Amino acid sequence: LLRRIAHFDGLTQAHTRPYFMDSGSALLARSATSAVVLLDIDDFKAINDRHGHDAGDRVLRAVSDTCRANLRAGDLFARYGGEEFAILLPDTTAVAAGAVIERMRSAIAALELDLPDSRTVRVTASFGITAPGQRRPGPADPSLEQALGAADRALYRAKRGGKNRILFDLEPVGVAMSA
Repeated sequence: LLRRIAHFDGLTQAHTRPYFMDSGSALLARSATSAVVLLDIDDFKAINDRHGHDAGDRVLRAVSDTCRANLRAGDLFARYGGEEFAILLPDTTAVAAGAVIERMRSAIAALELDLPDSRTVRVTASFGITAPGQRRPGPADPSLEQALGAADRALYRAKRGGKNRILFDLEPVGVAMSA
């Protein structure tokens, strides 16, 4: 029971962030190609404010279920924080990751959650992807933290660019970029 609590988020049944960081670092090191993805549910605070926290919990569970349904058994999926999730796709090229994540984005955008008060909630999510080892020349072995930082930069560009979209960060991970 303690292992389950340590490894899985009780609400979404996704892995926990600590589990993702530990397992993901090892998985990233073993994979010749991989993609690291961060996704954030668009306008989640507005969902909670407008429909209540029970509706927000339903959204979190539905997004988690949808994501897991679109991943392979060896992929790593975790609740990263609040309404943000992290994904590591081992042995996956940037192009293949884009296809997987587009299917996921589309499936999330198709969600219509019926609430007990007969209202319906529509959901979208924004995604940032980086593909360690598949970028322009940079450090050979970026850490998971560096890859997550690159995915986070892409995610925030997606949010600023209109939401419900996928953006890639293909800059070298671990290299300070000049302003």
